[in-house]
Amino acid sequence: MSGISAAEDANTTPFNERALELEETGPDTYMSVDLWQPSGNRGVFGGQVIGQALSAAGKTINGPFRCNSVHCYFLAAGTNTQMITYK
Repeated sequence: MSGISAAEDANTTPFNERALELEETGPDTYMSVDLWQPSGNRGVFGGQVIGQALSAAGKTINGPFRCNSVHCYFLAAGTNTQMITYK
């Protein structure tokens, strides 16, 4: 336990407000606007990355398609200082 309360963690509020927000940067290309890195963690919150990836994928298709299953591997820790591009 890091001893830091949720109120002291500056990353708590942005995660709740802008967790899945994406910026369109080109055709079928999106970039994260904000990435939450919990205090004491070595990287950004993986659930947010997965959610943003699914959101970006959903914006690239037309029709009644839905995701049925997702399997993810995190090969390296992401940082909240460099936004992620989804293509």
